[in-house]
Amino acid sequence: MKIVIVSDTHGSRKNIENVCECNPDADMLIHLGDVEDDADYIEAIFECPTHIVGGNNDFFSRLPREEEFELEGHHIFITHGHAYYVSMGEAHLQEEARRRGADIVMYGHTHVPALTIDADLVTLNPLYSFVVYSSDAYERPMMGVSYSEDENGSRIFTCVTDDAIYEIRDMVEIINDTKKKDGMKLSKLEIPINPFGRVNIVEFERATDRTGVFERQLDELNALNILESDLCNDVSQTTQANWWGNDIELDKDDDGKVKGPQAGQWILTKTNGNGKQPNIKALVLDYDYAGVLSNIQAKHDGILERTFTPKQTEQSGGSTTGATSLSSGWTATEAVACKQSAIVKRGFKERNRLALIAIKKSPSTEPDSPLLDLKNSDIEIRPIRQKSYDMATKINSLATMIQNMVHPRVAMEAIDFFPNLAEAVEDSVPKMLEYQKTLLESKKTTNVSNGNNNMGQRDADKELKANVNPDVKRIMQDSSDQIKNSPLKDL
Repeated sequence: MKIVIVSDTHGSRKNIENVCECNPDADMLIHLGDVEDDADYIEAIFECPTHIVGGNNDFFSRLPREEEFELEGHHIFITHGHAYYVSMGEAHLQEEARRRGADIVMYGHTHVPALTIDADLVTLNPLYSFVVYSSDAYERPMMGVSYSEDENGSRIFTCVTDDAIYEIRDMVEIINDTKKKDGMKLSKLEIPINPFGRVNIVEFERATDRTGVFERQLDELNALNILESDLCNDVSQTTQANWWGNDIELDKDDDGKVKGPQAGQWILTKTNGNGKQPNIKALVLDYDYAGVLSNIQAKHDGILERTFTPKQTEQSGGSTTGATSLSSGWTATEAVACKQSAIVKRGFKERNRLALIAIKKSPSTEPDSPLLDLKNSDIEIRPIRQKSYDMATKINSLATMIQNMVHPRVAMEAIDFFPNLAEAVEDSVPKMLEYQKTLLESKKTTNVSNGNNNMGQRDADKELKANVNPDVKRIMQDSSDQIKNSPLKDL
């Protein structure tokens, strides 16, 4: 039985169509969520039973969030995974799967493939792999390692070098300098030679030191948490302070014990003839709330600065200093994003290189296939980030450029909005060109009716730009101001 398992297609019909074309003999399709309104289309193109669950981006879908079914003697539990915090690990999902009696659980959401095999449960999603790098300045990948456990609980390490593929079983365990377990086995697999000729595991790094940006700030974050927690405790202790008094009379209970003052109660006092005045007050610590709040703010600002996170709540209020501060914050963030984009592109380039090797060595590739001539340098990798302030800004900028006869392809590249520019151009440019032609023809007709029939096309174009309607002028001015004042304009 052939089962096709996919996830997180996010409305990309070309990708799911490619999967369908490559698997015409599929007996079942399992989609693990984030289809984005394509569920009916996916069911239509696959001529086999389907199981589809909704993901965190399937906002208005009626798809079930999870599903259980039996398949060839296995109890299968499928879900997108976000409700079980799979981005932080598989523990919560595995606990739920075992509670339901499932022996196979599948999830998506992480955009990373993984397969975990335990004695009682198979967890499918790519996760447990890493790369060992050389210690020199080049940090060349020396070995790719993926690990799992067999039915006996033995951990299996599959190690891939440029030349060979090895499997390591039954690792030696040492406790207190005493060897507890022997029997480490190193063996080559049935395919001893690595057909790729290079490490075939690609690591997409978040930073050059392979740590998350907030991992380096854990100590400061802990200190901030302690400060805020202590502040809350101090406020609570102040509101529940003990009372001190002299020369006052308090009620007594049936046992003759003085009742302490309670919130909302009156305390009646009187002079007792000794010349002393009754007195009562709360025993509170003279706490420096302003100093603590200032320290909390300093810790908070320091964390934002070191993580290159702009302060969203800060406003310039027309102040040049405030505006400069905001601009600097966003500029630093953009610089970090550019650096991380370069790191991500490096991962994609290596992945594409492996894919091209696989295509060229595959016996199913036709001898005259154009893919055989494709080089890695022919593939453009363009990480997409929304650099402008909001969606309206991008739409206004695109509309302005189209109104001013900028070629639609150039306009769409400039706003850097579409995840797949090629698809967007293919679908949108013909209509945009038709709209531009309509604008131009309309203006020419207007000029002819006004006696300007001798006006050349160049003059007509100038006239069109000069006489746009007030709404378009406003959009153009807004866009111009935003571009001129943007902290990103020099990047």
